[in-house]
Amino acid sequence: GFHIVNSFERESDEGQIEVVLDAPVAANGADSKIGDHCVYDIFKLTYMTNPDFDLYAKLQTEITLRRFVMNMATGTMTTEDFPGTPRDTLIDFPYINPLYQGHDYCYAYLQNWDLKESEMSLIKYDICRKQMHVWYESARSAAEPIFVPNPAATDEDDGVIIAPVLNTNSKTSELMIWDANDMSVKAVLQTPHVPLTLHGMWFANEENLN
Repeated sequence: GFHIVNSFERESDEGQIEVVLDAPVAANGADSKIGDHCVYDIFKLTYMTNPDFDLYAKLQTEITLRRFVMNMATGTMTTEDFPGTPRDTLIDFPYINPLYQGHDYCYAYLQNWDLKESEMSLIKYDICRKQMHVWYESARSAAEPIFVPNPAATDEDDGVIIAPVLNTNSKTSELMIWDANDMSVKAVLQTPHVPLTLHGMWFANEENLN
């Protein structure tokens, strides 16, 4: 895996401290090195425009969302794979409500990359109920989903998801906003053209930029 969803401490049924870590990982344990190439070579224009470059075909896309539980008293670790996450696409770039970072939580938002079709959708995964909700629109590829909490929220998923989106039909860039509860689209804003990006951040005001 490349990015951690969240981690936190909890107490086991026996009163022992456990560290819990959730992350998307290769289901069969494959690493990110493929022959002479690194997985990030797929982002190089030279390779992306080369029809003979077959790293996409070799790239490990059997990804699962996995929980690691480390018992600090016994020094043991257990793992659990969450059911229902796609196994034929690449899921990564997880984001959660920032108010829940380092705490027990339920909702994770991830980018879902179909390498065969070169399309990107978004996933909301309910860790507690082990259920998944997918947003997908043909010809619209969304980058990393950023969670912006409602200042008056009482629920963990009360807020919006924002992400830059590449519209391959119109060859334009958009900023899309989703309801973080049901992943319905709330707004689509036209923006200057922005190449496909990996990471983004939300700042509530300009003072936080410094």
